Amino acid sequence: MKTKIYYVMDPMCGWYYGFGEVIEKIHDKYKEKYDFTILPGSKAILAVQTLNKNKNFEFLKRLQQAMYIEGKEITNLEVLADIVESIGISKEKFIAQFKSKDNDEITSDAFKFINEAAIGSFPSLIAYKADEYLLLSQGYTDFNKIDDIIANNL
Repeated sequence: MKTKIYYVMDPMCGWYYGFGEVIEKIHDKYKEKYDFTILPGSKAILAVQTLNKNKNFEFLKRLQQAMYIEGKEITNLEVLADIVESIGISKEKFIAQFKSKDNDEITSDAFKFINEAAIGSFPSLIAYKADEYLLLSQGYTDFNKIDDIIANNL
């Protein structure tokens, strides 16, 4: 089983937008070696992860571009569905997953996990390997530092 790396973030926070390039580089470098999951993110991100985990970071990037560059209201389901469609996922499947009881439970579980892990600073990267959690970074951290931490600890 692959080591999991959880990216704990909020798509509506500017710190996460600023950290976007760093996490994108980490994800691109290590996506074949580690299983990346975005938490708690948002109900929309978790729906996309359920439909196609390989699209989660692409969706996150488009979501933040829509909000910060294009000025779109990313809490609007139609805006979210348009973004999802732009990355190759069916609007209908996304809306059904987004509104599903299953997605509500996944979202609730994600928030519970973050509460139980007592994450106090965001964005954060947490690795799960051999039944142990390892905090890789909290707050903005540059690519080289995170890359070194991953290379030396995972």
